[in-house]
Amino acid sequence: DFRCGFCKTYLPKIGLKHCRKCDYSGLHYCLQCHVGDLHAIPARIIRNWDFTLYPIARQAFTLLEMIWTRKVIRLSNICDHLFDVIPILAKTSKMRKNLSDINFYIQKC
Repeated sequence: DFRCGFCKTYLPKIGLKHCRKCDYSGLHYCLQCHVGDLHAIPARIIRNWDFTLYPIARQAFTLLEMIWTRKVIRLSNICDHLFDVIPILAKTSKMRKNLSDINFYIQKC
């Protein structure tokens, strides 16, 4: 039962030229559902600071494009050690805290 991860079309088990694997979901897709879109994978960014673009299925691409600029992941809760090894993250975190403090005082005035 080897089917496309989205449209559920049967995929041939022999000869992977008729399907593609999505680096985001890990599933195989038919050539209509995986057209070779490239995107960075959030888990790889968080774990390895890897911003490489990987081939993903159209469905995954649509999802990632939709959430890419939203604050979906609180990095400090998942991988707080990154703030110790990536200077720009520590600087950004400090700046955000300072802005939050300034905002607090501005609203009190």
